[in-house]
Amino acid sequence: MGYLAAAIVVVLVSSCVMKKQVETTSTQITGKKWQLIEVGGKVISEKVNGKMPYLELGTDGNYSANGGCNGIGGTYEWKKNEGIKFSRGMSTMMACKDMSAEYGLQNMFEKADHYRVENNKLIFTQGNGTALAKFKMVAN
Repeated sequence: MGYLAAAIVVVLVSSCVMKKQVETTSTQITGKKWQLIEVGGKVISEKVNGKMPYLELGTDGNYSANGGCNGIGGTYEWKKNEGIKFSRGMSTMMACKDMSAEYGLQNMFEKADHYRVENNKLIFTQGNGTALAKFKMVAN
């Protein structure tokens, strides 16, 4: 019986630590507007097709983004160890002169499974490897 009680305590403590990590992450990056500054290793201009490319992670598990042409939206969920999973929902279907930032964002949503905040930048990676996209905060 002692082993069972110890196992239950370990599970409870682990879930509290995970909840605290998610809450910390939540307040750190959700509810803010993040400007896309780099995608696929390429620096992105402040304006693409006259619009600022951005990402907003809502506190409700929804995200909205724009790659300088189309609005993109969907849901996301936190995973352990700074993991994240995006699910694509909707997108407008306009064609614009410069679609490179948008294609890069779409690639990020498909492949990103980790994130980190480093030097006030939000960085999404596949695994813990090379950055797929980098953002800087523009609004709280």
